[in-house]
Amino acid sequence: MSDIIIRKATPADAPAVLDYLNKVGGESDQLLFTEGAFSATSIAEEAAIIQQLTTGINSTMLLALDGQQVISVSTLNGSPRPRAAHRTSLALSVRRSHWNRHIGYKMLTSLIDVAKEKHLDVIDLEVKADNQAAIHLYQKAGFKEIGRYPQFLKIEGQYYDGILMVLQLN
Repeated sequence: MSDIIIRKATPADAPAVLDYLNKVGGESDQLLFTEGAFSATSIAEEAAIIQQLTTGINSTMLLALDGQQVISVSTLNGSPRPRAAHRTSLALSVRRSHWNRHIGYKMLTSLIDVAKEKHLDVIDLEVKADNQAAIHLYQKAGFKEIGRYPQFLKIEGQYYDGILMVLQLN
């Protein structure tokens, strides 16, 4: 494995991000989306999303690259509304070929660092209740479970609960 680079996404990354998202959705049933879910999203639309995330007061998008290949996309996405601007929501995915290589933890800690730089107070996330690897990862970084979300996901007619987690930074 070559050196993994973690960096902030730019609008120029839109084609690679879309390609990644359309593939990674088919590698696991732990994500909110499926394979090809972003096939109707144009490069211009994705570039605008990246621009919005990377310039937001409580948002960002990070990429992990192995050479030229995007192997992880992670985001913080918060509301610009003043009463909610102190918090942000986290999303993280890693390409299956790179699981169990500590990339998820590196991406998670990088997002936490960005949140601290942005002087945010709370990071929240939702995770499928049977995703023990992700739950362990989040707990290792200090996230605490604050509740359950019944019927969080519906996959092939079956419901799966979610766990709501937060990390308080202040």
